[in-house]
Amino acid sequence: MRHDDFRALKIGLSAHRLRMDRVRQHRKYGWELVRRWDFDLGADAREVEQAVLRWWRDDLGVSDAVPKADMPQGGSTETASLLWVDVDETIRRVELETARL
Repeated sequence: MRHDDFRALKIGLSAHRLRMDRVRQHRKYGWELVRRWDFDLGADAREVEQAVLRWWRDDLGVSDAVPKADMPQGGSTETASLLWVDVDETIRRVELETARL
């Protein structure tokens, strides 16, 4: 998801039955869905999410972009500044990690 006012990108998980509710929660606060991937196993989705977060945090050195107080719906620790991460590059990283499963 992307938030233009925060200039931030967010990655996250949502259980199948809750997916649209979670997306709606974020949209309510100005986030827009950029891309969605469906996984048969929640563990696979978690593995991809964690790989992207490690890439952002460890390899790129990018910290959380949005303070917890600005995300009452949760998920601030899964954000990164669009000054330091690229949407298309992040999509490619998700695709790469998904292909490794």
